[in-house]
Amino acid sequence: MHGWRLRIGVMLPSSCTVYEPEFAQIVSTQNGIYSYTSRLFLKDTGYEGLAEMNKRIEDCSEQLATIDPDIVCYMCTAGSFIGGSDGEQRIIDTISKHVKCPIVTTSGGVVSSLKNFDATKIAMLAPYDKEVVEREVFFFSQHGIKVKDYLYQDIPDNIDRGKQLPEITYNYAKKLKYQGVDAILLSCGNIRSIEIIETLEKDVGLPVISSVTATAWKILRTAGIKDKINGYGKLLSDF
Repeated sequence: MHGWRLRIGVMLPSSCTVYEPEFAQIVSTQNGIYSYTSRLFLKDTGYEGLAEMNKRIEDCSEQLATIDPDIVCYMCTAGSFIGGSDGEQRIIDTISKHVKCPIVTTSGGVVSSLKNFDATKIAMLAPYDKEVVEREVFFFSQHGIKVKDYLYQDIPDNIDRGKQLPEITYNYAKKLKYQGVDAILLSCGNIRSIEIIETLEKDVGLPVISSVTATAWKILRTAGIKDKINGYGKLLSDF
C-alpha cells in the first residue's frame, strides 16, 4: 500500500500551494513515504485570520485520524507560532485527542532544526506582515533563539506568496545582515525556496533552512528515518 514505510497525516492552510509539491520532491527518492492532506480554511493571513483558521484544527484532526497515520504534522509556520509556545502546545493537545501517534508542528520543526546546528542567533526572511513577524520573533525568543535581523515582505495574499519565484526570495535573503549569525531561516511553508537553498548556503557560508525542509527533517527524524537527502541544504544532506 502507499505509505508502507511512513504514512503522514498533514493539515495545512487551504490556500497553501507550495508545501505539498516541495515535500513530494524532497522525499521522491525515499520509497514508501506518503502524505495525506486535510486543509484548514484560510483566506486572511494576518493574525486574526490565522487564529480563526486554528479553530478548525479539531475537524482536520478527526479527518486525519481516519487514515490511521504514523505521524501527524500541523504544517503552517505562522499558525503554529502566533500563540507562542503555549499556543503551539495547545495545537498538539487538540490533535492528540484524535490520533495516537507522534505530532509535530512546522514551528517546532524549525526550532529543532536550528538547535541541530546549535544556532542561537539567526537572520530571517518572511512574507508575513509586521505583527505576525514580531510574534515569530517572540516565539523564537521563548526557545533561546535570537532573531538578529529580519525582513518581512508583507504579502497578504497566500496565492501571491505561492507564485513568488524562488530567485526573488534569494535576492531578498541576500539583503539580510547575516554576519555574526549561526543560520538563515526562510520562513513560511508557502514560499518556494528549495531550489535556492544550496546556492544561498554557498554564498553566505551558513546553514539555510526553510519551513518546508525543517518540517520534512522533523517528520523523518521523529519517524526514525535518517537517510541523507541531497540537494536541499545541509539540514537534510548531513542528516
